[in-house]
Amino acid sequence: MNPTSIMLRWYRQSTGTAHSQQQFTAEEVLQLLRPDDSSSVERDTQREGEQAIRSEAVRQVAAQPRTWLGELTKQHRQEIGQLADRLPSLVFHHAIGGDTGDLVRRFGGWSTWRYERALEVAGSCIASHLNGTQLV
Repeated sequence: MNPTSIMLRWYRQSTGTAHSQQQFTAEEVLQLLRPDDSSSVERDTQREGEQAIRSEAVRQVAAQPRTWLGELTKQHRQEIGQLADRLPSLVFHHAIGGDTGDLVRRFGGWSTWRYERALEVAGSCIASHLNGTQLV
């Protein structure tokens, strides 16, 4: 993370504006990226509205990899290896409802672990970027 981002994040936290919204997590980002699940019977219109706003924010950031790939650390790159270069396509595959088994068959590998870990890394990068910016 560059020094300007660190300083801006510190400023937001110290002025209290960073806590006015719920923080994003990698798991939430990956869940919000999935196609809508219309099987939920119980509906809360206020919660749906908030979730729709958060989902739209996640999708907007995910659609612009240059905004969140800067959050990728050296440690992340070491963990997922060459998949770091494929993160945008893995996120797209995840967003259209594909599963990691398809990725193993398409790109190769022994198990789905590498792809699951790469998606976790992408989710954390997107969440980190979203947590560093303010939703309107």
